[in-house]
Parts: sequence; structure tokens; C-alpha cells
Amino acid sequence: MNYPLWNSKILSRIVAACLLTISFYTLAQQMSPLKKEQMTIKGHELIINERLNREAELLSTALLAEIALARNEPNIARQYYENLLNKTYNPTIAKRLTLLSLTLNYPQKALKSAKIWANSDPENLDAQQIYANLLIHTGNSIDAIPPVLKLINLPAANQSIVYFTSTLLSSPKKHQGNFLKELMKTPAHHSANALFNIAFIFHETGELNASLEAINQALLLQPQWPLGIALQAQVMYANGEKQKAFATLDQAIQHPSGNETLIFMKARLLSDDNNYPAAKQVLERLSKSPEYYGQALIQLADTALRMGQIDDAKKALKKASTIAKVSDSAHYILGEISDYEGHINAAIKQYNAITKGPYRIPAQLKIAMLLAQKGDLQQARMLLNNIPTQTFEQSKQILLIEARMLMQANQGDEALRKLSVALETIPDDLQLLYARGLIAQQLGDYDALEKDLRHIITVDSNQPRALNILGYILTIRNERYDEALGYIQQALALEPENPAILDSMGWVQFQRGRVSEALSYLERAYALDPDPEIAAHLGEVLWATDQRTDAKTIWRKGLETTPNHPAILETLKRLGLNKEML
Repeated sequence: MNYPLWNSKILSRIVAACLLTISFYTLAQQMSPLKKEQMTIKGHELIINERLNREAELLSTALLAEIALARNEPNIARQYYENLLNKTYNPTIAKRLTLLSLTLNYPQKALKSAKIWANSDPENLDAQQIYANLLIHTGNSIDAIPPVLKLINLPAANQSIVYFTSTLLSSPKKHQGNFLKELMKTPAHHSANALFNIAFIFHETGELNASLEAINQALLLQPQWPLGIALQAQVMYANGEKQKAFATLDQAIQHPSGNETLIFMKARLLSDDNNYPAAKQVLERLSKSPEYYGQALIQLADTALRMGQIDDAKKALKKASTIAKVSDSAHYILGEISDYEGHINAAIKQYNAITKGPYRIPAQLKIAMLLAQKGDLQQARMLLNNIPTQTFEQSKQILLIEARMLMQANQGDEALRKLSVALETIPDDLQLLYARGLIAQQLGDYDALEKDLRHIITVDSNQPRALNILGYILTIRNERYDEALGYIQQALALEPENPAILDSMGWVQFQRGRVSEALSYLERAYALDPDPEIAAHLGEVLWATDQRTDAKTIWRKGLETTPNHPAILETLKRLGLNKEML
């Protein structure tokens, strides 16, 4: 990990200051005893000496912290900074300690310094966002309300709200729900921009009625606000009021204050509504505007991709890549297209063209994954460890990507070790628990998988994925069918049309001897998703009920889509069959 160090000039100044302080102290010690007429100033000298001693101690601690970082000893550096913060409550030290703790995946330890940073610098977007994110992730959802309210009222906070919302969405449902309920209780006397940010949070988290109420309040304060009307139409569309959304946009576009923001939203909603020709027509007209030419090209490319017109998308993106405002997004999408087409080096070239801005970190993550795909795991991990992070969420995503890389390189034990270290400090993080459990499964350690799944359910009982996997594992490994049935029933109640859960329910019922019920669930699952594993189970139940021709047809179709699928082949072998007999 390369940490940002003070440059040599500043380091030399620190050393000089320390030496100067020490020389002052030495000189004072060597002075002869005070005469009577000098006693009146003795108190002042003692105060000066004490202050010099304190400054020398603080400066030397700061210097030791930086030396530790230079020696790649971040944990030691963090301890020095923690010591400094306890003595100074300095916001600069608080910021440095917070970012270092996040890099080391210590969210609980980052929380204290983040609070000091946020409280001492209330106008700082990063401070408020990071503090709020940490509160959400550490389960202090309600405590996150004050920093979020500060954040939404700060000028230019929109991008920070986007980052905060992405963190909120990745948090356990319980934490997310507690925060949203509390946010709904906040007084309505906010500015139009603050209400817009609140509406955005509610929209992204699916609280559409609350979102519409907030954006309507914003538009009462600032009527004909293009950005507000665009979000209002987006919320209406998401809430099923499609015609009303388009009518709202068309009316606002005709108003003298209407601008391109509204036209962009109309094109976006037309694309979402699968009306690509109409969206393309709107964007082509908009692309004639010099100010919005670049943004129009990006959205034209997106529409072309949705229509399957890759060459047209590439042409639009290559033009957009020459326009400063949108070049990063153009390079990023071009990189994704090259990756999709299997041109790894071309994709890396596009991602490397992004040197700053919000696309920088995602682009570096993409490069790391592509390097690992090429077999250069060492360089990929080095790149990951040199990506600067500002939030725990960013650090966590890097850790998850690295764990996946290690697993793909047959280094599962190292992947487990890294995830376990992170979970020592954040034992209730669902993403990390899922990742560790599934890696344990791939390594054949089903006991560890079961332990992590049970922990997930303890943290958040409304986790259909965990409930389903646990129920299925109990079914196939331990024959604890009644216990397994209970977990799968809970999962199915949460997601009644999930084919994976229907498959589990069918399989556990088959094991319990409820063949007709099993067949009903498996047929529903297969109709929703003809996955080979579901085909293996359905085929076996059909075979057991003497519908053998149908069973063979199901298995054969499964092998046509995925030749040599292990679940189907294992089923055939167990039943004394082989592929040639289908």
C-alpha cells in the first residue's frame, strides 16, 4: 500500500522544529539558577518550557507515524495517530486517522476519529459523508440522521448523497429501515435542494411515496426547477404513473424555464420504457446543442447498446471521448465494451485513459480484474492495494474483489484469511459473511458455511438467500429435512417466485417423500428458469413417478445448454444411466 506521505521539505521542517525545540529545552536546562529579580518571570518560562515540551512530543509522534507509513507499517502509524488525536482533537489528524483506519478495514476504530472530523468541520462534504456511512455500517442507523441532515443542506452535496445512498443500499435491511423511518420524521423546513436530496434517498431505496412527497415540497419552494421536475417525473414513472410522468416532462419542456435536463430525463424514461427509436430521436435533436453535445452522445450510446447496435454505440463514444466533460464516462463504457468483446488489452487501455474523477477508482478495479484474468495476480493485487479509498464501502469492495481473485487462482485459504481478518472488526457485515461462507463451500468446509449462514440470519432474519442456502445445505448434507423445510418456507414467504427457492422447496419435499408436492414446486421453478440444476432435480422426480420419457427430455435439454453439467451427470450416474441413453 502506498500511503500519501508529507514531502521532503515538510519532513525537513518537522525535523528542524523538533531539533530547535530540543535545543531550546537543553539551553534552558543549562542556564544558571535564577536570581531574585528574575523570579517574577519564572512562571512564564515554565509555561513556555511546558509548551515547547508538548509541541516537541506531538511533532515527534507525527514524524514517527509518517516514518511507520514509509516503512509500510500502517498499523503502527495508526496507533501513533490515535495517540496524537487523543491529545489534540485536531481535525487534520482526525481526518488522517479516519482514512487510514478505513484503508485498514477498521470501521469501528474509524468511527471515533470520523466523529471528531465531522463535528470540527461541519462544512466538509467528505467528513459528513464518511461519518454517516460509518454510522450506517456499524449499525448506528438513527445516529446517522444528524450528519446526513448536515450533508443534504451543504452546497454541492448531490454527489456525496449518491455515495451515501449506495452505502445505505448495501447495509442490512434492518439498519436501512431504521434510518429511513427516522428520516421520514425529520422536520419539513428544509431548503429546496435539501428536499431534493431527501427525495433522491427515498427514490433509490424504494420509498416512492415518501420521495414524491419530498420532491413536491421542494417544487413548492422552487417552482419550475428543471432538476426537481426531472426527479419528480422519474419517481412518478417508478411508481407506475408513466403517462403522468411523460405529461409532466412535456409540460415543463414547453415552459420558458425548461432546459435540456428535462429532455434528457424524457429520453431516459423512453429508453426505460423500451421505446428506443423515440429516445434516439430526442437525443439526436439534443446533440445539436454545443453545451450538451457530449452528454447527448453518451446517452445515445447507451440507447444504441440497449438496441444491440454496438457499432453505433462505439462511434458515439469515440466522439464523446474527445470532449473533456464526458471523456471519462466514454472511456469507461468503451472499456466495458472491449471487455465484453474479449479484447482485454484494449479494455485496459481505455480504463487507463481515466486519470481522475469519480470513474478513476472503478476503472482501476476493472484493470485489476482484467490483469487477474490474464493470470497476472501479483500485479492485480498490487494495483488493488494502491487504490486510495475514502469510505469503508470502497475498502470492502476492494477486499471482496481480491478474495474473488484469490479464489480463482486456487488460493482459497488466503481469501478466507483476509475475509476473516476483516470480519474480526465488523462481524455483522452481510457481504463479507456471504463471501466467506461461499468460499468455504467451494473449499468443501460446509460446517463453516453453515456457521456463517446462521450468523447472517441472526443479524437479519429477512435474508431469503441465506435462508434458502441454509435449508438446501441441510437437505443435501445432513438429512435434517424438517429443519431445512422451515428455513426454505421462510425464504419462499419472502420471495415466492424465486426459482432457486422453489427448487429447494421441491427437493426437500421429495426427500420427505412428498412426491406430488415436490413435482409441483419443481415444475414452477423450471418454468421460471430452466437451469440445469433445476433440470436435474425435476428429471429425477419425473423418473421416480415413471414419467421417464419426460425426465430424459428435461435432462437432455439441460445438457444441451450446459454440456457435462455436474448435477445432471451425478443424477444420471446415481440412477444407473449415462448421456448416451437420453
